Amino acid sequence: MFVSQCLLLLTLSLSELCDGDLLFVAPAQDNAITAVTTGVEALPIDHVAVYHPMGDTPMVIEAIPSLGVTVTPLELVAQRGTVIVGRVNNVDVEASLDHVLRLVGRAYDTYFDNDDEYIYCSELVQHCYVTAAGKALFEPIPMTFRDNSGAIPQFWRDHYGNIGRGVPEGAPGSNPGELSRRDAVTILGTLSFTDISTQQ
Repeated sequence: MFVSQCLLLLTLSLSELCDGDLLFVAPAQDNAITAVTTGVEALPIDHVAVYHPMGDTPMVIEAIPSLGVTVTPLELVAQRGTVIVGRVNNVDVEASLDHVLRLVGRAYDTYFDNDDEYIYCSELVQHCYVTAAGKALFEPIPMTFRDNSGAIPQFWRDHYGNIGRGVPEGAPGSNPGELSRRDAVTILGTLSFTDISTQQ
């Protein structure tokens, strides 16, 4: 996997993280999500989690297929790939985290529907992060399932075809790669996995 030299040079320690930071994951291998989305500096980002330490334990809140919206040790997230830290600007952290925590236990949104009761990873952030005025910080975008050639990969055709639906190209939603490129997110660098491991 290619990771930009700029981000490689900016390595963060655990102590530099702040409550509510966004942790973007760039996996070691491309997958169906990275094939149709693009992260900051063209990184293949396929996941985002919300940093939220609990006591002395570094934890995240995330939406994952196997468990839905759940609280996960940060070390497990770091094992999935390169973790890129984004700090959200002009955000009411306390209110946003309150919204996030209220969704813990919600089932995972396998079909990325922005209007149902289920939640996928970037949807958790998009629905919950607000400004001090209570306004949504991340408006939905038109989703795309097209790869670099402009074609919709067979994976996505089968994924939706299995439930008798067409691919929701252009429907409102979000994805973790696009969130990492938002003006409201300042990318600080990559997180040191060694640092996380030694503080357990």
